[in-house]
Amino acid sequence: MPILNNKPPKFTIEKLAELLHYTDQEVNPTFEAYKSNSFYKIYSGAKGVSKSFSRMIETIYRIVNENNFCSVWCRNQFNHIKNTLRPMLEKVLYFLAEEHNLDFRDYFYVTNEA
Repeated sequence: MPILNNKPPKFTIEKLAELLHYTDQEVNPTFEAYKSNSFYKIYSGAKGVSKSFSRMIETIYRIVNENNFCSVWCRNQFNHIKNTLRPMLEKVLYFLAEEHNLDFRDYFYVTNEA
């Protein structure tokens, strides 16, 4: 689908808080961690998927909203990039577009090339 205008959809902080809220309680620890001014953050939880999914949502939010944001999602293994990180990015972009009307897919160029 071609980009009809040059502006991506608005990805608000309220929407980010909603997407990062993974508990059935009122507290939202993932969003609170995002808002903190900590230099270094350690995320804990179930192995892999939930943490990676919410981190990728946060990464996309920051890419869209922060002009000077740079995220590094690499390991020194091509297979990890090809089989884990790239599919996670594509899955989150699809989820945002299909479930939340935030279609950024045309604004990201995803490649495995060095």
